[in-house]
Amino acid sequence: MKTLSLIFSVIFFVHHSNALTPSAERSPDESWYHALMRQIPATESLQGRTALSSARYFRDDVDLSILPVWKGSAQELISLVKQVRDERIYEHSGDRGFLRRSTWLYPNDGCFARAEHVARGFARRGLVRPGKVLAFGNLRFATTYGPRATVYWSYHVAAAFRIGGRAYVIDPVAQPGGILPLKEWLLRISGEPYNVRVAICDTNAYSPSTSCSGAGTVHQGSFFSHQLSYLAPEWNRLVNSGFDPRKALGENPPWPN
Repeated sequence: MKTLSLIFSVIFFVHHSNALTPSAERSPDESWYHALMRQIPATESLQGRTALSSARYFRDDVDLSILPVWKGSAQELISLVKQVRDERIYEHSGDRGFLRRSTWLYPNDGCFARAEHVARGFARRGLVRPGKVLAFGNLRFATTYGPRATVYWSYHVAAAFRIGGRAYVIDPVAQPGGILPLKEWLLRISGEPYNVRVAICDTNAYSPSTSCSGAGTVHQGSFFSHQLSYLAPEWNRLVNSGFDPRKALGENPPWPN
């Protein structure tokens, strides 16, 4: 019943939310800041303590205190990450009955919605929600799911916990099989972690212009609208890249257990 209730909620909110999508995609030759300013007015992006205004160049001693502590083992966390990764709870209006996961196979955009999906997945299991990490810079990521071998971002968002004084990032786009230490995650999406500005935020941070800490919960309608908006592009991208979307997006995802 919970799954059916969530599906109906998704369908309702995708038709009733007018939220603008905070795109992370940029052109290969475009600077990250210019790409961001096309999406967010400068006055909005710097107003208050937003994720963008809070971001600083990465350092090994970055303050992680805002991230929740994961009190179980790393293996327990990885097991839960896989459960949340594999949830098929979204339905595209054009393909009723075929439930979809969050858009892990569409790395071009939508990271903010995927990170929120992870946080909500933990909450649905009665567990503490992870914090969020936002990275800003001329980011890029190698992928087989696209017309080019690389996607380009002005920023990227993922969920994260602290374990033993270190931050571990939950991002099945970058690491389908588990979790990554923060520095390794930054290396995978940039090539040089120390050139990346990082904001370590609480669980309710969502996009560059939202508060890094102390904000209200992410609006359910906005989240569902954003999440569903990438289902069709993911399907089409897989088709155009030579994959069978019903296999890749169904019971046979292309990642190790």
